[in-house]
Amino acid sequence: MTFIRVAQLKSRVSLVVSLHSAFSGDTAYFSGITVWLEGVPAKPIAKADGFFVFGNLQEGSYRLHIASEHYFPETRDIEVHSSSTIEHVGLLPLPSYPFRGGATLLRVSAQDGQRRPVPDAWVEATVTQEDAVRARIAQDQQEAGSTELVLGAISGSIRVTDRYWVRSRSAKAFEEQVQIAGVTEHGRRVQLAHPLQHTYTRGAYLLPVVQTRTTARGEAVIAFSGIGLKQFTAQLRLRRADALQTDSVLKEVVLEEGKTVLSGSIII
Repeated sequence: MTFIRVAQLKSRVSLVVSLHSAFSGDTAYFSGITVWLEGVPAKPIAKADGFFVFGNLQEGSYRLHIASEHYFPETRDIEVHSSSTIEHVGLLPLPSYPFRGGATLLRVSAQDGQRRPVPDAWVEATVTQEDAVRARIAQDQQEAGSTELVLGAISGSIRVTDRYWVRSRSAKAFEEQVQIAGVTEHGRRVQLAHPLQHTYTRGAYLLPVVQTRTTARGEAVIAFSGIGLKQFTAQLRLRRADALQTDSVLKEVVLEEGKTVLSGSIII
């Protein structure tokens, strides 16, 4: 867990926006980033490691904006309370992001039936092989409605805002997607953004999920990190921004560590 020193600030700390790259977890290419609250003239204090601190805000609802040269812009509605509020944001790399050599990438283009680009389409890739699991449930039983998971057999790092498919290993198989809202005990205990829908027993596993969206030109890049396999399979889903979840288009893709796969144009 990351702790933020705020005692030396003269104003009352109301909101801390914690940014990181959803690809790597670090703060690469954050030098030109801009963070502001709609209707609030005061600028935040930029701290080290992607923290932006707002002081002396009234309690209530605000609209947060984030703009950057290398990441998709973000806009979200947040609530500021009497105590300091921390908002974690994983920024999505644009297709033009300057990835370092050796990155494992999947590039895709979304088009409509007239071969026109589809902007702002939802794109998701889930690693499907069990030997690519990030962690396993360590408790004998994790009940439906739980907002916390106790994990074991952790491979790589687990970060706030990460997404995973949880899959059971029982004869009556369940699965669902979860998002990490908090991490403690070096990743062995995580808090969830939403309660579990199903009950899972020890050994149920978490598979990495990567989400992004398309640009105005219908292009998207999905960047994988920490998979730990030379070759792996991912299930790719695309969906228009205004479409139902059941209307997504599926495609299976085989990727190799350190290489870029061009998936071509997909009609959605």
